[in-house]
Amino acid sequence: MESIMSLSVMGGPAIHLEPGTLYSIGRKAGLEFRIDDDSLELVHASIINFKHRPGVLSMRTISGEILVNGLERNPAVITKLDAIDGIIKLRFGKVDAEIIMMHQPMDSSEGEDTSDNSTTDSSSSEDLGGVI
Repeated sequence: MESIMSLSVMGGPAIHLEPGTLYSIGRKAGLEFRIDDDSLELVHASIINFKHRPGVLSMRTISGEILVNGLERNPAVITKLDAIDGIIKLRFGKVDAEIIMMHQPMDSSEGEDTSDNSTTDSSSSEDLGGVI
């Protein structure tokens, strides 16, 4: 089974986290997850969905705080063991977010995901909660 991971910030749409891609979260324009909230640093945190370790995320921050299921963790290595009913609760500063973990079967003949993934494409920058 392949783990599909998405990030939802402040109740917004879940954005698929592509394996091997580094995402930045903060107040700065142009970030993949831009959040207009004074409790966040300009670049508050980074997150990566490991390409060669399916179902494992790494998050870190230089000067802000990250809470994972209510506990401060920095850096935070997140796995399915952190999920409660497929959800991992996050908090960046005063901003709530969550990782949604879904498991999809692999096609045994090709080893690639053949199911329809209808989560939002993460290739464009998301403006979450503010004016750019």
